Amino acid sequence: MPIRTVTSSGVSRRKFLIGAGALSIACAPRPAQSFPSYASEFDPVTLPPYGNGTLAPGIRSRMVFNINGLSMHVLEAGFDEPDRPLVLLLHGFPDLCYCWRKVMVPLAAAGYHVIAPDQRGYGRTSGLDDAYDVDLGVFSLLTMARDALALVEAFGYRSVAAVVGHDVGSFIAAWCALIRPDVFRSVVLMSVPFTGPPALPFNSANRSQAEEAAEDSANNMRAQLAALHPPRKFYQHYYASREANDNLHHPPQGLHDFLWGYFYLKSADWKGNKPISLKNGSAAEHRYPVTTSWIKARGWRRLSPL
Repeated sequence: MPIRTVTSSGVSRRKFLIGAGALSIACAPRPAQSFPSYASEFDPVTLPPYGNGTLAPGIRSRMVFNINGLSMHVLEAGFDEPDRPLVLLLHGFPDLCYCWRKVMVPLAAAGYHVIAPDQRGYGRTSGLDDAYDVDLGVFSLLTMARDALALVEAFGYRSVAAVVGHDVGSFIAAWCALIRPDVFRSVVLMSVPFTGPPALPFNSANRSQAEEAAEDSANNMRAQLAALHPPRKFYQHYYASREANDNLHHPPQGLHDFLWGYFYLKSADWKGNKPISLKNGSAAEHRYPVTTSWIKARGWRRLSPL
């Protein structure tokens, strides 16, 4: 499906691409390549029903093809009546469209056509390459905003009533509304605020390289955290490391149990999940002993959307 090029009035392409740094993922690039995916390795027709029977009546799972070069999996509600205003829901990391299932039916009941995609590289949507040394340009905010625009147009809409983003999806939703306000007429950001287009170096033409280096050093959050006693590391910096890549590929308890415990500990279901207390102006350290026996001892019920 041909799509329009996403352009911006007053915001340069360079500024927009710099915004991809908000994803806080760093790696050594290599030439672009074709991306394997769960959806492309298996025939979507032969995949098991999405959600293991946990989707409410009124929500359907479907594949939509040629979305900015992707085969995209979406959940959809409010599709039974034509000409409804569209609401687009964009999940964050490490979520799936499945996370929106409990709000989709109420939105549909309020008169909206609701679409929640697995975003590029997530779930049953194509675009994944799980190698560490891979070109991440395809995950720039520009590209993912184009994914959202292409999906909207594939469903026959020229505009949406609202684009709603959670976590990293908030960045994408914000950029959608910023660069194409004619299409994305309102925006809701959940859990992550939008700080505006990233700033470029200002008044730097007459400063020395030493002055520039000193300013960069003063703003180096990694170095400042590493200098604390005990040393600290920002979680997004950890996720960008080879160490995290290895840990997430080979957790001792298996990836399924790891994510099971991860989401449970982040949820309101776990009674021990309380606001982080502050001690001497810094966040208190929390460690979670997520092991297979520790999980099973709590009798958690497994639910897998795949």
